[in-house]
Amino acid sequence: MKVQIKTDTDKCVGCLACMTACIAAHYSFEDEDAESFRSIRRLKDEKAGFQKNICISCTHCGGCINVCKSGAIFRDEETGLVLFDKALCTGCKSCAEVCPVSAISYDKEGKIKKCDGCVDRVRAGKAPACVSVCYMKAISI
Repeated sequence: MKVQIKTDTDKCVGCLACMTACIAAHYSFEDEDAESFRSIRRLKDEKAGFQKNICISCTHCGGCINVCKSGAIFRDEETGLVLFDKALCTGCKSCAEVCPVSAISYDKEGKIKKCDGCVDRVRAGKAPACVSVCYMKAISI
């Protein structure tokens, strides 16, 4: 199975449901450093003639795997999702430089943070949290 998460920017209305679902899937309510692995970006919609907010995240394309010299970023054999091992991350930021959607960030220790595609949910046959709550069907796998 090869999972890739896609966002249809024409369908996204920037409602934040996917961001909320992401936080709920990865953190408990006590976590002070909780944040979504999706982010709202402002795009100018040339067809509509105005700016709109869309939610973007890691597509699991794998470009970051090729530049990670420490081997901290890898593709999960079962799901095809791009995952990471913080213990191996050196904080060189090469991965962020090649990410086409700027979906990689770093924690307080300078270690990688990125979407894991809700790998546990996918392994259990469920959709990632963001996909399951997107009422506009803008996010798909």
